[in-house]
Amino acid sequence: MPSNAVILFAGDARREEAEKGLPPRFLAHLHNELAALIQTVEGVDLYLATDRAGSFVLDGPRFTSRSAQCSLGAKVEEAISSCFAAGYERVAVVAGDVPGLTRELLIEALGQTRPSIGRSPDGGFYLAAFSAPPRVIWAALPWSRPDVHDALFAQLDDPHTLPALRDIDSLGDAHLATAAVADLRVRTLLRSLLAYGTPRFASFATTPRQVPREIDRPRPPPDA
Repeated sequence: MPSNAVILFAGDARREEAEKGLPPRFLAHLHNELAALIQTVEGVDLYLATDRAGSFVLDGPRFTSRSAQCSLGAKVEEAISSCFAAGYERVAVVAGDVPGLTRELLIEALGQTRPSIGRSPDGGFYLAAFSAPPRVIWAALPWSRPDVHDALFAQLDDPHTLPALRDIDSLGDAHLATAAVADLRVRTLLRSLLAYGTPRFASFATTPRQVPREIDRPRPPPDA
């Protein structure tokens, strides 16, 4: 039975694409790629943290939970606490807008016993991993401000620092972050989405396990 849980914060892709000026379906495709990457790591269960129909939903192999919409800090705290309560030994939260995440970085974060944290250049963090529920006041962190990483870092005991990776807050960020992706297939896919709005030059990665349905669920047919 997997001893690690990785929580991918996918949020509401359509809303975030509109807010950040990204092409439709760009973040949905990116979430698919990140989910596929996470599922290649041995001993890991993937959980999706999404906003759907006014609720915060955490969905994975051991449990599914649904709660009323709340602040981002409350969502992170609930997700981490729920995974530890389910019996996982190591729990990581991963941002859904960081295309440069690699399998090696995830393995490094999960292989530690002390907290691990990865910074984004804008002052946020793209990954945080723990071996016990952290004594962090999540609701008090300055979310969406350039000092949220430092505020979290200050509350952790001797954290392990991961290399910095760019997240996506705008179309310009998307181009810069995509250009730095090491995987040629993923880089080509994301570039085609940015240029054309549809993936023309690459197909999704396949993994032994199915990517959870809520990341890329089919749209209903148009009304007659």
